[in-house]
Amino acid sequence: MSGSYSKRKKYILGGVIIAAGVLIAAGIIFFASQKRSSENVLSLPAIAAPSGWYAHPISNTNLIFTRDKILPKIGATEGYAYGEQIDVDVATTTLSPDDYLANEGLTGQLAETFGASSSWSMLGNYRIFTTEFAGEADKTMSKFLFASGTVYEFMLYPDNAKDYGDFQKIIDEVSGELR
Repeated sequence: MSGSYSKRKKYILGGVIIAAGVLIAAGIIFFASQKRSSENVLSLPAIAAPSGWYAHPISNTNLIFTRDKILPKIGATEGYAYGEQIDVDVATTTLSPDDYLANEGLTGQLAETFGASSSWSMLGNYRIFTTEFAGEADKTMSKFLFASGTVYEFMLYPDNAKDYGDFQKIIDEVSGELR
């Protein structure tokens, strides 16, 4: 009887050791993944507001510059209701630049339907896609900068020549952070 009791004790002790090992391994994996995910949080670099503009962070991945010190409370409506603005967004992608743009409906038949004109250029080592949409009220210019699985979208609304310099300063500042 003492032999079977001792055997049962060994099995129980072995089971406890295995369970403890599994719990420790699960804890290590959990905390390692938490650390890794916090290190990889996607966010925009700090971007200085050009003279006459005010920065309004919407999230880690979205920043809007407007001419107003305080962002208007627009409710549940389009961002265009903020008025004159430069919008900056960042996202990750596993798609090629061409596939990303097609997936977003920014090339091909859909873009042509909305009267978009577009072109490719380079800024340093980065490809930039520029598109202009003629909306109901005003034109909008968007530029997409592609950098190693990350895409930065810059949008100027309304698309007018007086703000091109400030728009380009913001793009240059972000691309400078990538080098």
